[in-house]
Amino acid sequence: WYDRGVFNQKLFTDWTTWLVQRAHGKDPALLCTGYPSLLSWDDSSDFSAGVDMEALCRAFDVNGCDTAALDYGGERWAMSSITGFAMLQDLLQAFSPDHPNYDPELHLVNLKQPYPAAYVRAALWQGFLHGLSAASCWVYQRSEGIDSMLTFQPRVMEEYLRTGLDLRRLVEPVRAFQRAPASAALLYSLTSVAYRSQHLPELRAAYEGTFFLDTKIGFVTERTVREGALAHHKLLVLPEVSHVPQDVADRIGDWVRAGGWLWLIGSGVERDEADQPIPALFELHQGELGGTGVLMAKLGEGTIVRTPSGADAETTRRLGDILLT
Repeated sequence: WYDRGVFNQKLFTDWTTWLVQRAHGKDPALLCTGYPSLLSWDDSSDFSAGVDMEALCRAFDVNGCDTAALDYGGERWAMSSITGFAMLQDLLQAFSPDHPNYDPELHLVNLKQPYPAAYVRAALWQGFLHGLSAASCWVYQRSEGIDSMLTFQPRVMEEYLRTGLDLRRLVEPVRAFQRAPASAALLYSLTSVAYRSQHLPELRAAYEGTFFLDTKIGFVTERTVREGALAHHKLLVLPEVSHVPQDVADRIGDWVRAGGWLWLIGSGVERDEADQPIPALFELHQGELGGTGVLMAKLGEGTIVRTPSGADAETTRRLGDILLT
């Protein structure tokens, strides 16, 4: 199953790259983009369907997406401006940091909530501070009703337009936030996407908790770990990362030995991409982190801590504060 997924990803990425090359052959200045990520970016079934979001972003000239800054009609619609919008912008920038992010179908409001104007302003700022360069708000008639209700809620439309003007006036300060280095990162593991259904939901939960730390949070991937991305970070968080290639595990281990802090949530890097056991590099010995009850172990100059999955955002934030102090 894993090999079939990798084959499908290579096939689709190669075909997409060929299309981009053909387009550039007609017009070298053309900017090509697509939707490697949709509203269901955290659906692990995309793996076997041939979707490698990172490889596709690198094939395009612009990182494209179709996101929603809300949980459609759910109880956490406001918080999802972080986990459904800002998070994906950070992730796309980790995939291809030299490319701008563009969302031509931003889903902002709908019929299911009486959205306050301040929410619309906050949601847009979240997206642009975390990497978005341009967006078009989706307003369309569907069988279930209007998807984005900007035109039917004047106060929302006014705030949308005012915020757009403010963002245009403050381009350079916004770009400064986007370019700021992150001292902590979460690992997006494509191998764990294939094998561990809990990886993507726990990645989202970990992002929500660490979002409220007094520091910028970013992402690394198995590709960028191979390219040396860990050198820029003090803390690396692995949310339910059960499987990684052996060479990626080795690089993480070397980084920890050199003084890095590794935070394992749930699984602890147990197997490789062929589902074979990895030597117990991250096996924890009984120890406790500063009276917190959190298991910890030393590896060279670095430290490894491990917590159960399923923690709420506040618990994650408190431990993150301790680890980054």
